[in-house]
Amino acid sequence: MKIALNVVEGPSGEGNVLSQVLRKWFGEDAGLPGTRHQVILKLEPDGWSLAPLGLNAVSIQPYRRYRRDAIPSIFGLPYVQMVWGQGFVPQGKNVFLFVTLDKTDHDEEFQYRDHFLSPDEFEWQSQNRTTQKSTHGQLIKNHNEQGVAIHLFVRAKAKTLGGKGESFLYCGLVDFVSWSGEKPITVRWQLKTEVPAPLRQELGVPDTAANQA
Repeated sequence: MKIALNVVEGPSGEGNVLSQVLRKWFGEDAGLPGTRHQVILKLEPDGWSLAPLGLNAVSIQPYRRYRRDAIPSIFGLPYVQMVWGQGFVPQGKNVFLFVTLDKTDHDEEFQYRDHFLSPDEFEWQSQNRTTQKSTHGQLIKNHNEQGVAIHLFVRAKAKTLGGKGESFLYCGLVDFVSWSGEKPITVRWQLKTEVPAPLRQELGVPDTAANQA
């Protein structure tokens, strides 16, 4: 159209992939009311190029929804399913925690007790093989000293009603508070950005006012 670009065809002839491209850059809420995302369209010697523009294009936003396979590219990393399909993903100076709260469909050995203790505290269990003295155990406890950021991604259920993989809510950066146990280790994390009130019921966050009462 003369006033808008509304079709981007995929290289394999899969049709219009514009929405997938925008969501990969800006998250699942790209294009929704109240959002403002910008791109730049440039004429290059070999054709047109489209690129994200502004802060939203190079940063990840707390409490937006992201597909698992779209997250690596935000951090300049490749997506490899065998790596990113895990719940604990160390990558350079970042560690990514992927948590599904409802584990009804999980095998008994993977029934980790992961839950919110309050809007800004989360209790998480490591993989069954992890010990406190292991490399991963020390990374969990001493991540700040090692200059490693811990990113928490949480979703209520693994799949949508249509059977597709559910997106994750990015809960932001977390800091180690305390731990107990071995294989798995039970870890308490402090969230830097607390869960907004409208999302607390979905994520099973306790009502702190009720607890105080």
